[in-house]
Amino acid sequence: MEYDPHDAGSPPTTDLDRIDTQEQAGGHPQHNTIIRIDYDLCEATGVCAEVCPEDVIEHVNGHTSVVKAEACTECWICVENCTSGAVEIN
Repeated sequence: MEYDPHDAGSPPTTDLDRIDTQEQAGGHPQHNTIIRIDYDLCEATGVCAEVCPEDVIEHVNGHTSVVKAEACTECWICVENCTSGAVEIN
């Protein structure tokens, strides 16, 4: 069936359209971001925690840790500012 743009009906949907609509209807798309700190490389400067706009990383008493991985927006600011290369986002 071909789509007629002059037809008052909706255009046909594809499986991808249905998936996108379902994710939007649920309010939140699935979040598969994995953020890690390699403690063998980490110099514990806390820069990654300072620059993170979503407060995903915390630096307390000389220890850096991921505290809200689900809030990560994959902006890569922490990775770009980590001088030791210890922060990874997958």
